[in-house]
Amino acid sequence: MDGFQSFFQDYDLYLNALIASLLISYAAAPIGVFLNLKRMTLMGEAISHSLLPGFALAFMFYGMSYAGLILGGLFAGVLVLGLMMGLNKFVTIKEDGVLTVVYLTFSALGLLIVLKSGIKIDLSHILIGNILLIDNVWLLILFVSSVFIRLIFSRIRKNLLIVLMDPEYAQFLGIPIQQVKSIFYFLVLWILVLCFYSVGTLLALGLLLVPALIGKVLVKPINKQIHYALGIGVVMSLLGLFMSVGFDWPTGPTIILAGGILFLSSVALRPSFVKAAIVAFLIFVFQPKADAAIFTRLQPKDQILLSSPYLKLFVNHLIKSEDKVPIETLIPDDQSIHNYQLKPSDLKKIKKAKLFLYIGNGLEEGLKDQVAKINIEVRFVNLTAVGKVASAQDPHFWLNPEWTVTILETIKTTFISEYPEFKSVLDSRFDSAKKDILDYTKQTQDKFRTFKGRSVLISHNSLYFLRDLLGINVFFYNQSTSPSDVLNLKKFLKDSNVPLIKEYGSVNFLLESLVREYQRTYSGEVYGEVVPASFYDSKSYLDLLKLNLDVIYTILKKES
Repeated sequence: MDGFQSFFQDYDLYLNALIASLLISYAAAPIGVFLNLKRMTLMGEAISHSLLPGFALAFMFYGMSYAGLILGGLFAGVLVLGLMMGLNKFVTIKEDGVLTVVYLTFSALGLLIVLKSGIKIDLSHILIGNILLIDNVWLLILFVSSVFIRLIFSRIRKNLLIVLMDPEYAQFLGIPIQQVKSIFYFLVLWILVLCFYSVGTLLALGLLLVPALIGKVLVKPINKQIHYALGIGVVMSLLGLFMSVGFDWPTGPTIILAGGILFLSSVALRPSFVKAAIVAFLIFVFQPKADAAIFTRLQPKDQILLSSPYLKLFVNHLIKSEDKVPIETLIPDDQSIHNYQLKPSDLKKIKKAKLFLYIGNGLEEGLKDQVAKINIEVRFVNLTAVGKVASAQDPHFWLNPEWTVTILETIKTTFISEYPEFKSVLDSRFDSAKKDILDYTKQTQDKFRTFKGRSVLISHNSLYFLRDLLGINVFFYNQSTSPSDVLNLKKFLKDSNVPLIKEYGSVNFLLESLVREYQRTYSGEVYGEVVPASFYDSKSYLDLLKLNLDVIYTILKKES
């Protein structure tokens, strides 16, 4: 029930997501029905997966530009359609076989571009997307596109139906079969490009095909299927939003999950019952609410929002619980930037934020863009804006103690600007933290001199900086499947003189299988970009550094 109350109380937070879903449903309803008509769902799947290289290249050159993403997706899709139609003239295999080869090839190409190009965006954000980030500009694009798609479809609908149902009769009537098919396939492509920004490439087909499939289960006439597909698309979007808010799940996947539930219900229950349930749900949602707060009841913008929980370790050097400073983190304590997806509860945090502190030069730049779409008034503070740019070899540079003083000084300056009455206290705490960190770093370097040239293998790359800090060889494995990386990994695992250390929170299936194959065991555990949630309440960055270096020192001393 809380989920329903939250939806209506904070309605404006989800309004764009709802409108986007409705516009996509309006455009996709007839297209999805006709795709299902002759079992051409593979066509939609092929186009959807094949868009990835176009989006990846567009992001490389233009960032999250709407024009770039649309043109990149359309370019890749048109190329796929051209290849498919051209190859069909020269091969004897069925059309779906050609489609399979083409879309698998383009999918693989897209993955390689993302993984090898150095794009500072996690692959899951491309594959899943986030409908909560829809802004007014994209809504306008969706509106104009949906109107044009329906107008174009209405012009080819009659001929398309004849072409799909009886190609020979269509040829007899003189209908340009290839032209009609090409226009229809382009409309499919257009919808999938629009869906990409909403729910990503993997889930785009859900909004296109699921409502149409449910409509086909419920009614037989094609005209009624289109009407039902539109209504079901609306119900699917609303139900998904309600579930997303109620359970605080990522919204895009939840909308598709709601579609799956509706499909199973339409198969298992009597069609008449499902139709009545759909109508009742729409009446319940759109009936006037006497006390429904259309505008959000959020508090004033007084929150200091940290991008990730590990920033608490830095803040804890300067801010104590007795200071009563309202600080919140966007990413939950048990997640990293790599597996984080924006959820409904995060919208409220962002709306209340007056400051957003984040680590620049990496994936968090994309996180900053997401926050900017929701709260245009928030002030952004890049904690690593001053200094060298992170290298490709050290993507977790912010964990390096060389950066700690810079980060702490930026945090101190930011808090003093907001709370000038804390200046003397913050200056004192900063000076103390700076001295402690520099003293400990020097002592540690002296202590590790006896291990110079020794090697360790860590299961993730968060602590790569230890190579320069400690003067030891630090090797890591980061889920790469390239031949050279796998061969190097096997070489290190064969060498029993190289201790194997587990990084908390890292899961590498290839590494784990090789560890069992070579009968190795972990000598200890360290903490990188993810630490246990209990750390964040009272521990500082220095506490984390001490813990990690003590573990490594103990392991090397024991095995020397």
